[in-house]
Amino acid sequence: MISWVFRDHQLLGSLSADPVENGCYPMAPWAGRIHENHIDWNGKSLDLEPSYQEFALHGLLLDQPVKCAHKSESGDAASIEFTAAISDWCAPLRIVMQWRLSADRVESKITALTDSSDPVPVVLGWHPWFVNSLGASENLVLQVDSAQLAVREGLYPTGEFHQVLNFDAPFDDCFRIPSRKVHLRWGTELHVEIRNSHDWFVIYNGAPGVSCVEPQTGPPNAFAQSLGCDTLTTLAGHPLAMSTTWSLGISSSAKPT
Repeated sequence: MISWVFRDHQLLGSLSADPVENGCYPMAPWAGRIHENHIDWNGKSLDLEPSYQEFALHGLLLDQPVKCAHKSESGDAASIEFTAAISDWCAPLRIVMQWRLSADRVESKITALTDSSDPVPVVLGWHPWFVNSLGASENLVLQVDSAQLAVREGLYPTGEFHQVLNFDAPFDDCFRIPSRKVHLRWGTELHVEIRNSHDWFVIYNGAPGVSCVEPQTGPPNAFAQSLGCDTLTTLAGHPLAMSTTWSLGISSSAKPT
């Protein structure tokens, strides 16, 4: 998805022409970076090809073809379903992406399925690039009730957490957010509430012009360092799914509850 317009405002932006750095796209079967682009899983060893700079970044879906499996319209709502296949992984995966659009919200669901009788490692996520400004004075502000930042050494988490209440500082970090929601506010113009089925988010707000708030089912480098996450696999008959609701509205001076 490269465009998302609400009340004549374009919400998505880009850092560059690289597909990794613009729009909104799904992440699977991993999100973020993996240490040394390598995983060991149930006796299997897998080296991953770099896809962005020196990193195997954000999974294998970005350059994969998708098929439209279903679309419908009813009243002021519309729904669409896409499917994709991932073969170059610990076991083949089918990814189903469902969107339901209405006047003031978007409901999305991404599901990973496999025929494997052994657990297959998976982290799912969405990676939107939101514009930082809707005008001279309508700058993006992130609001989170409270969050636990995954402390990192270099690029990768150490396993420790510390509490964060203020999101004014620039971050390129993974957070565990108990409320499972993040508010994005552009002054008095509008807001987006991201409410997720899982409590993992990555926030990147240090770039010029754009910020990322990425709902995920687990942290970066999760297969080597799970950080306590217990939803890292799918197997036959037990799909892994993530549901995210993106609610849109006109902002007010009142703090959301």
